[in-house]
Amino acid sequence: RIGDDGARYIVNALASDQLTYLDLNSNRIGDAGARYIAAAMENGKMLLTHLDLFENQIGDDGARHIASAIGRHNCPLAHLDLNHNRISADGARYIATAIES
Repeated sequence: RIGDDGARYIVNALASDQLTYLDLNSNRIGDAGARYIAAAMENGKMLLTHLDLFENQIGDDGARHIASAIGRHNCPLAHLDLNHNRISADGARYIATAIES
C-alpha cells in the first residue's frame, strides 16, 4: 500500500500526456494523495480518461481537489471510481457539481 507519499512519487514518475488510465485502488491514499493526483490532472500532465481510486482513505478535502481537476476545461475523464472512501455528501456534491459543469 503506497499511501499519500507513494501516490505523489507515482504521479510524478508517470506524469505524461500519454497516460490515460490510472488504477490506484486499495492503496491507503488519503486527501494529500488525492491532491497530488488532482494537481497533475489540472496541470495537464495527465490526460486521464479512467481514474480508479476505489477503497482508499480519501475524504471530502480530497474529493474537492479531484472535483477541481474534473471541472477544468476539457477534462477527458470518463470513468471515476471513488467507492469505499471516506467521502460524505459534501464531497459527493463537489464531484457532482464538477461533472455537471
